[in-house]
Amino acid sequence: MALTIENQARIIKFKQGDKEIKLKEIEGYSLDQMRKFYAGIYPELTTAILDGPVQSQDGAVYTFKTKIGTKG
Repeated sequence: MALTIENQARIIKFKQGDKEIKLKEIEGYSLDQMRKFYAGIYPELTTAILDGPVQSQDGAVYTFKTKIGTKG
């Protein structure tokens, strides 16, 4: 039985208010580079913490957790 190696897709998302936003992966960027890139569009990502990966059928899901807009 031969083993096959396949790249797993990275799914990057974060929650903005009540909406969950899925970010398009940028080829060749690390997750931190992507966070810094998208912080220009979504300023709350500036201080976001990376959570994951969580495995799903679609790939490895990474979530940027933000503290803006939460109390306590």
